[in-house]
Amino acid sequence: MLRLFLAIGLIGFSLICSGQMKIKDYRAMADMAIKKYFSDSGFKEIQCITYLAQEIDTVGLTQGYYEEDKEKIINPSLISVLYFINSKELNYDFEFIVTIDSSLKVFIRSERIEGIPLCVREKKICHFISTNKAKSISIKDAIDHPDNLMVELVRPANSSEFFWVVSGQDKRNVNYNTDPVENWPLLPKQKNNTRYINAVTAKIVSYEDYSLLNR
Repeated sequence: MLRLFLAIGLIGFSLICSGQMKIKDYRAMADMAIKKYFSDSGFKEIQCITYLAQEIDTVGLTQGYYEEDKEKIINPSLISVLYFINSKELNYDFEFIVTIDSSLKVFIRSERIEGIPLCVREKKICHFISTNKAKSISIKDAIDHPDNLMVELVRPANSSEFFWVVSGQDKRNVNYNTDPVENWPLLPKQKNNTRYINAVTAKIVSYEDYSLLNR
């Protein structure tokens, strides 16, 4: 751990001395901080598409595409690198963010990364059912709004197991069949429109039992 902090510090110090901090340099610092959570093969699967930056003496955040802007020199008060890793087995994207402030301090929500199954982070077979299978199980169980479903992979607070949380909503409120402009709105999950499915056994868990696991 000490070696990791020293490595990040040396990268940051050398870049400050040069006075040339590019977006790709912030990405390199973020990469260094998250590498310990992944195997070498798993780390190679991580992608960075976008970033958010708030430059000093400006109001609001600027969003850009990493590949287009990576050579750009910036002087931000905060910059957030948005990562995702795709599991073809599960047909699912896992997203997480690393933020760096003007003093080059790195902030990671480790629980977000650790919420990605270890099998995905190590590029191993998970033996989980896929998102499509979770939807199919929910539809067969008469979930409300079966033509408009959102699927999330979640590990409850008091469980070592992962669950697919499948939620159906009225298309007049949100359409999960289109890409969101930002994030999906938070809408109520109720018994009729939500199913909790064990990702390994494919068994549906009741709302009450799932709530106990998540306390």
